[in-house]
Amino acid sequence: MIDKYRREAEDARNRIYEAEQDAQRVQQESVMETEKTKIKMHHRLSELEPLAEMLKSTELRLQEAQDRLFTYERRASEHTKLIAELTQKVESQTDQLEHMREKYRLTQDEYRSLQGKYESVDR
Repeated sequence: MIDKYRREAEDARNRIYEAEQDAQRVQQESVMETEKTKIKMHHRLSELEPLAEMLKSTELRLQEAQDRLFTYERRASEHTKLIAELTQKVESQTDQLEHMREKYRLTQDEYRSLQGKYESVDR
């Protein structure tokens, strides 16, 4: 009977030893996997670090471009308004010029008529 208990104790000790070995192996694998993951994450982080600065730089360039676009659009609006004002002035002055030409033509006609009358009276 004692032999039976010794065998059972020996079997239990062997199972405990194997379980401890398995646990130690699993822990070592876990540590190794954690290290691999840590290395991969550090590598990935080093790849991504420049992207933050690139993003800031790109956002700054975008803001500058949007500011320039706003300025250009404002200037274009001002120029459009100025062109409309100048077009209106040109049209007004063209109308005045046509009116003056008409007056000049009428005055010329009247002058010729008076000159003709003067010449006929003078004869």
